[in-house]
Amino acid sequence: MDIEKTVYYLLTKYGNATTYSLTRTVSSTYVDVNYPSKGKTKTTTTHTLLSAEGTYKESAVDGVNIKQSDTLLYVSTNGLSIEPEDTDVITNGSTIWSIVTVKKYKLNNSSIAYALQLRKWWWFMPDEDFFDVELLNIENHILDNLSDLIVGVGSEILTTLTSKPPIGTPIDTGWASANWLYGSDITSTNPVASKQTVPRALSTQYNSLGLLINRNKRDYSSYYIYNNVPYIYKLNTGTSKQAPRMFVQKAIQRGVKSAKKYFNKENRWYIWQEQN
Repeated sequence: MDIEKTVYYLLTKYGNATTYSLTRTVSSTYVDVNYPSKGKTKTTTTHTLLSAEGTYKESAVDGVNIKQSDTLLYVSTNGLSIEPEDTDVITNGSTIWSIVTVKKYKLNNSSIAYALQLRKWWWFMPDEDFFDVELLNIENHILDNLSDLIVGVGSEILTTLTSKPPIGTPIDTGWASANWLYGSDITSTNPVASKQTVPRALSTQYNSLGLLINRNKRDYSSYYIYNNVPYIYKLNTGTSKQAPRMFVQKAIQRGVKSAKKYFNKENRWYIWQEQN
């Protein structure tokens, strides 16, 4: 007689046969050793359980080790290739449980069934690796939105600085306005083109804006908005009547305000920023 199949038959015949699944997530190496915050590589496997629900004796429910809301689940080893562990997650439909304890039933030193004490996840916090997966998803969502924020702020600042005065850079030949660039390489201190070749500077600026808009969401390099025209600092101190003093700082403020408004519109879970 196949004792494992017999156990399952008895469970389904005399118990409350149900459909549960066991999910196991195993961590391995970091996705990127230079950025541990990206998390580790995860391997997830799901196993269908041949199981039946049981009930705890009223005298066993003490509110600490066993809670009123805990579920007792008998699981057959028939067809199950792994042993349940307290780091695994159990699901049934949309409900999620953590395993509090695992009791093994053995015959001749071989497991023939398990009794799992289950607790819904909001009552019991499972192994941190389970939450690592969820936290990584949340982190990725935040990083994606953060990338959108960077693009939103950067675009607004560049657009403002290159607009006509008084909100933008004062214009004589247009050389200073055309030298507002976005990029990761700020080692060069030379301005683009010259007062006589402003169209070439404008072309470089256009490409720079394209770099910003098409920025890789997983690019963690530092990027800057900069201007190497030698008299840009003096213009910002108010030497031209076309734009007010500190028009660069005002453009930055404008970008930040615009980005907050954008996030409230496109990502409503950021609305708390507006309220705080």
